[in-house]
Amino acid sequence: MTTIHFPPLIAHRGASRYAPENTLTALRLAHDLGATWVECDLRLTRDQQAVVFHDATLQRCTDGHGRIRTTTYAALTQLDAGSWFGSQFHGETIPTLARWLQLAAQLKLHLNLELKSNPQQAHRLAEELIHQLNLHWPKTLASPLISSSRPNSLAIVKQLAPHLPLALIAARYTPRAQHIALALGCRSFHTDQQTFTLTALEQLKTKKQPLAVLLYTINNRSLAEKWLAAGVDSIFSDDPQLLITPGPTHESWKRPLFPQI
Repeated sequence: MTTIHFPPLIAHRGASRYAPENTLTALRLAHDLGATWVECDLRLTRDQQAVVFHDATLQRCTDGHGRIRTTTYAALTQLDAGSWFGSQFHGETIPTLARWLQLAAQLKLHLNLELKSNPQQAHRLAEELIHQLNLHWPKTLASPLISSSRPNSLAIVKQLAPHLPLALIAARYTPRAQHIALALGCRSFHTDQQTFTLTALEQLKTKKQPLAVLLYTINNRSLAEKWLAAGVDSIFSDDPQLLITPGPTHESWKRPLFPQI
C-alpha cells in the first residue's frame, strides 16, 4: 500500500477565500497560491452527470434555485456560479468532474474528492467517479483520495475500485467512527476541529492501526499551527496561504470564510 504524504494544508474547495468555491478559477488559484492538494465536493445531476458542488441546493452559490439532483446538467450550464462572490467572477460555471480532473491533472495537483449523495444515488455516483477517473486521471499521478461521511458510499468505491484510497468524514470522533474507518480500510479520518480533542488524536494514532488525521475547516494560523504541532497530519483551509509568511496576497479578493466541509 502506497504511503500518502499529506501536506500541512489542503485547499478547501479550492482557494475559496479568494474565488467562488468549487469553481475552476478557485482550483487554478489554489495552485497559483502554492497549494499542492485541493479538496472538492461531488454531486450528481438529474441526468447523472457528476459535478463539483457542495450544497444540495443551488441558492447559496448560484443565481438558480432548486436541488442539484433534480436539475439537468444543461440547465446548470446556464447558471452564474460566480457573481454571488464578486462581480469579477460573473459567468463562472459549475464544473463537471471531468473538467475538474483535467485541470487538476494539468496542474499536477493532488485531490481529495468528497462524495455527497443520498443513499439512492450512492452507487451511481461511485460508478461515475471511477469512470471519469479512468478517462481523465493520468496513471502517472497519485490516485485521488476519496472521502465521504457515508460509509456505504466508501464501501461501494472499495468494491468497484479497491486501489483508490479512502477517508471517512465524521462530525466528531467516536470509537465507533474509528472502527468503521478501519473496517473500510480508510487511510485517513477527517473531522471537525471544533469538536476534536488531544485524547481523540491519541486514539486515532494508536500504534496498532494508526489513521492519518485531517481537521476541517481552519482559517486561523495559530490554531492550525497548534494542531499540526500536536500531530495532526493536515488541515483543510479556505486560505492556501494560511501557513505562508508573509500573509496572503490578493487582498482585494478576500471574502467571508466558509467553515462547513
